[in-house]
Amino acid sequence: MAQSDTNDTGATPEQLKAAEIATTEARLNLRKTILLGTFGSESAPGALLRLPSGDVIRVNKGDPVAGGEIAAIDAGSVIIAHGGRTTVLTAPR
Repeated sequence: MAQSDTNDTGATPEQLKAAEIATTEARLNLRKTILLGTFGSESAPGALLRLPSGDVIRVNKGDPVAGGEIAAIDAGSVIIAHGGRTTVLTAPR
């Protein structure tokens, strides 16, 4: 009898490997604010954030978020100022 290229779920080995990678290597902490990406120009940058609630919002410098304010946005990162502290968010790779 020939060996099957699928398992009990009908998924191929390639599909199983893709699912394994997606659930282990690319995990995001959904309890935190996450930077999804940045866009725009140097003079008018913007960013997309995923909030712990699951909402995705577009932000610009000076916008309130996560108990602080967007202090800076550059390619791949956002700085949030909270009083005298700062938090740097970087986009997942």
